[in-house]
Amino acid sequence: MAGISIETTLELWASSLREIKARIRPLFTQARVAASAGLFLDGLLGPERRKTGWMRARCAVSEKVGAVWGIGPDGEMASMWKPTAQKGLWFMAGGLAQCRIYSKHLALQIKAREEALIPG
Repeated sequence: MAGISIETTLELWASSLREIKARIRPLFTQARVAASAGLFLDGLLGPERRKTGWMRARCAVSEKVGAVWGIGPDGEMASMWKPTAQKGLWFMAGGLAQCRIYSKHLALQIKAREEALIPG
């Protein structure tokens, strides 16, 4: 019994997704929603063999954020308990005592930024 190769199967799948993308575009009345759906399908058709949300986020954000943990250029913990270069992304780590002490500090920083009390 002969089967088809993985590459052939993936190409058939990608071809079907391209057809679906062309067929569903007219169904969206809002351009923003149509663009989002198109980007989602483009991601499925992209050159990466396997993708997860975490893999995509890591690619999009890791270079921007830089080191997490260790000593940063300011002499403090790198990207810990303070804003990162990626808006809305905060890190908190360490032992229970550190997390317990700094969680309030971190929450106050986030709240102050949301209330526009400090820049960021």
